[in-house]
Amino acid sequence: MGRFNNKNIAKCAARMGQCFSSTYATVDVPRHEVNMNLEDIKRNNYTFSDGIGKISPELALEVAEKLQLTDNQPCVYQIRYAGCKGVVACWPNNKEGENFKLSLRPSMNLIIRFLKSVLGHGYNPDVKDEIFWDMQMKMVAKLNLMLENTQVAFDVITASCAESGNTASIMLGSGFDPKTEPHLQGMLSSIRVAQFEDLWEKSRIFVNDGRWLMGCFDELSVLEQGQCFIQVTIEPVCRELFCKTRVKVSNICLIVPQKGDRPHTDEASGSDLDGDLYFVTWDENLIPPSKPPMEYTAAEAKELIRDVRTSVTSFYL
Repeated sequence: MGRFNNKNIAKCAARMGQCFSSTYATVDVPRHEVNMNLEDIKRNNYTFSDGIGKISPELALEVAEKLQLTDNQPCVYQIRYAGCKGVVACWPNNKEGENFKLSLRPSMNLIIRFLKSVLGHGYNPDVKDEIFWDMQMKMVAKLNLMLENTQVAFDVITASCAESGNTASIMLGSGFDPKTEPHLQGMLSSIRVAQFEDLWEKSRIFVNDGRWLMGCFDELSVLEQGQCFIQVTIEPVCRELFCKTRVKVSNICLIVPQKGDRPHTDEASGSDLDGDLYFVTWDENLIPPSKPPMEYTAAEAKELIRDVRTSVTSFYL
């Protein structure tokens, strides 16, 4: 598992827990094909490249084939490798003669560094409650029509269910009707119940004009401070959208700059680039007024003199 020498109980337990987190085994990468010392971009006591590295196009294709994702190959993956955790973006080797399949930064190594927790926010007081209420009622109306209207069912599944609704969406697209096909009706009923549970327990509401995107890093240093780039596929074409804060919206990544006084990821609730997802919307009703970012400096961790591993093991045993 590694050496766990941290004197803080919570941090030591979290590091050990990373070894048991759920992942999909894909391909074996020999140690000599991995660069463990890709330089972090640091400035003003901030790490702009916190938690992100690179993966070669050849290895990215191998992983996509193993996960059966070649039809729509991802450009980023969240990985675990030899005590490292984070995101790797598909990137060609820029130095001649360099044959590394993986390039990982020190900020990704959890054996020498503790992964800080991320604060999440799902509510903004500057967006009126009536807007969320209206969106919720529209969602409930769609869910109630799922078993009767095939077009509504298809829209709900393709917009919000991702892989869990893949079979149902194929059947709907092939002309099956849930009123005459019991298997399809059962799948739609399960999806409907799950959506209602998420709405009840977590207030998850459909947002048609928005996406969840994984944070990625501008390795070429093209973007300026205050800019980021994303690409959203809106059927039947792929188009670019522009938001108020000079955010270029144009498929699964939000690319942030390495320039500036402070990382934009840190400004967004103290997050980083090790797999955090960011909500992006071009619905004018959901975009609040711009405000200065808050500080998210963590409190100093309490360290003990003794070996804390006994405290961790006794807690579970």
